[in-house]
Amino acid sequence: MKNVLWFSRHQPTPEQLSEIASHGWQIAGIDDGIKLGAMNLMDDGDVHAVGTALLSLAEEHSAVAIIGVWTAPMQELLARTAQDAVQRGEWDGVECYAAWNVTRPVEGGKPVFEHRRFCAVGRLADAALRWAK
Repeated sequence: MKNVLWFSRHQPTPEQLSEIASHGWQIAGIDDGIKLGAMNLMDDGDVHAVGTALLSLAEEHSAVAIIGVWTAPMQELLARTAQDAVQRGEWDGVECYAAWNVTRPVEGGKPVFEHRRFCAVGRLADAALRWAK
């Protein structure tokens, strides 16, 4: 089994855990990933801190991917990594996947959703963090 990180404020659902296992993956450092996923990103300093922590956790756990829910400023880092890759002609960083959820709760209701699958949304690399300082 290969390690992946979970990056969301919510615990993974049984369906998500099943898909993770079907890829031959296991979640490492889940409590740290949930804490990072729950952080309120108020400025670029927060984005930089979360990105740095995710990459440190990925290295610590030899994670091949980060899976979960990506906010807009975190997605921007993934886009920056892609732009860097185009310039260099090669990819680096950790592959990232986002949860595709097809059912949403009613406004103000308990978070309820149906997990469709994880979608590859980019990579997170240390160099992209230069944009979030």
